Amino acid sequence: MQVSGKLVILITLGVALAMSGGAWWYRFEASRRAADFWGPEAARLLVDSDRVELVVLAESPAEDATDAVAGLPVAARHDLTGRRGLTHLRHALTQDAHFDWSGRRTTTLAANGPWKYALRFSGGDATLVVLLPDGMHELGRLAPGAGGAEALVHVLPCPRLAGPLRRYFTDEGLLSGKPPR
Repeated sequence: MQVSGKLVILITLGVALAMSGGAWWYRFEASRRAADFWGPEAARLLVDSDRVELVVLAESPAEDATDAVAGLPVAARHDLTGRRGLTHLRHALTQDAHFDWSGRRTTTLAANGPWKYALRFSGGDATLVVLLPDGMHELGRLAPGAGGAEALVHVLPCPRLAGPLRRYFTDEGLLSGKPPR
């Protein structure tokens, strides 16, 4: 039995379309809840911002708000833009499997306790601030336009990300005395 070349091409095209549709659906389902948590503008900044920095926050409230994030003074800034692994960091923050969705909550900045770090994603006039405690076991998305102790923070536990986040920042020389690469 001889198969027509046109039929082979059509079958191959059909299989390719079905597989690409399946891959798209899989990616959509793997990040649907994270996309909802971040929101459209924040999600865009998360994956495609021009500048990313890790900000180490001081423990006492800021008296001079000129260099403060989430009402806390900035102790140190580290530019992550262009660093190795940034693409993986961005990807990790968009995957549903990395988060404990049952622990999702909204609280005020003051009520949640001390935040130690902030990831700032900036592009154009927009900025996304992602707060992290010392253990990095959860993250907080600072509500847009938020300021002061009563600012809203959308908190999401991320126990699966805690170890990799600490390891990434340590390997890059940002959390310890190791020299940056």
